[in-house]
Amino acid sequence: MPDANVPITPGTGTTIDTYQLGTGDHRQRVMESDHGGFGGRFTSYRIPGRAVTTGQNLAAIWNATGSTIAVDVRFVGVDLYQTVVKAVTVAPPIIRCLKLTTLPTGGNAGFKVAEDSAIASNANVSVFQDASAEGTSSTTALAFTQTTAASGLTQEFAPRLITAAGYEMADRVEMLQNHFVTLRAGEGVGVRLEYSATTQNPITDMWVVTMAWEEYTP
Repeated sequence: MPDANVPITPGTGTTIDTYQLGTGDHRQRVMESDHGGFGGRFTSYRIPGRAVTTGQNLAAIWNATGSTIAVDVRFVGVDLYQTVVKAVTVAPPIIRCLKLTTLPTGGNAGFKVAEDSAIASNANVSVFQDASAEGTSSTTALAFTQTTAASGLTQEFAPRLITAAGYEMADRVEMLQNHFVTLRAGEGVGVRLEYSATTQNPITDMWVVTMAWEEYTP
């Protein structure tokens, strides 16, 4: 049966979304934290690590200055694989999710994929990544103004490959899935690796980022 609705009367009359069964009964449809706007997904290229001492920005989403929509970022996922063993004394990078208030620069554009192809993304919403192709770093590294814990939303240590024996130590690090972050005009969310030694994130480490969000008129 197709989607249907039944009337409710909180004053002048409103409808609620339902699904009609073959018996004619209705079951209410509940979409948690959903405004009926564009639902977007972004998956990055495979991003090589940067053997630097200043950390690395992996990806970002941005709602442009002057935008009339809001963006609820409802999921950020990070995963990696490693082929070079690290000493147990080498600390892992911190995977940090940051609230941004200035437009990211550098890097390369990401991809906005619609959950429902009948709804288009707003041009004010952009995604970024620090790779120009699979396994190829951006010529100019992705840059944020906000890079410290003072702008942090959540964080987690990355795993380390201490020996080449055993199992993959990293399941995907999942962030924001239980507490989405709303981006107003001129705001964004960035994913950053925080570290200070070149051995903590060699170019042989490969990272991937996934994001999910909804765009709507508040």
